[in-house]
Amino acid sequence: MGGWDKNFCKMYYAYVLQSEQTGTRYYGHTNDLDNRLRKHNQGKVRYTKPRRPWKLIYYEAFVTKSEAYKRELFFKSLGGYRYLKKKGYCLIQRSGRAVDCTGLENRHPFTGIGGSNPSSSAIAQSQNSPAFSRGFFVADLT
Repeated sequence: MGGWDKNFCKMYYAYVLQSEQTGTRYYGHTNDLDNRLRKHNQGKVRYTKPRRPWKLIYYEAFVTKSEAYKRELFFKSLGGYRYLKKKGYCLIQRSGRAVDCTGLENRHPFTGIGGSNPSSSAIAQSQNSPAFSRGFFVADLT
């Protein structure tokens, strides 16, 4: 008895990465987003190594690992593709460059802000205002 249970507040995440080089997406789950993104960008993950650098474009937090894994599988499905497309996160690759598949011209694919260089304050502001939906945490990085 006594002491702090380090797993009490442990969260698991389903995430979507976007290659800044090719526009390719990578879907995964983890319990440490910062460390996992670092490993992807250091080339320690076989699939993502040749497509570096990677940017985190979307994630959701869950209480259990199995929920995060199920959400990762959902993102990989047609329904997940449609879900991410509806939210504006789905990018397609054409001619070696990423194209926003929502069809909105001059819209940055990650932030939704017009122009090609969104302000870092807009990104920071959106990261600090999380939304909750269906019992899981949704980080809207747009």
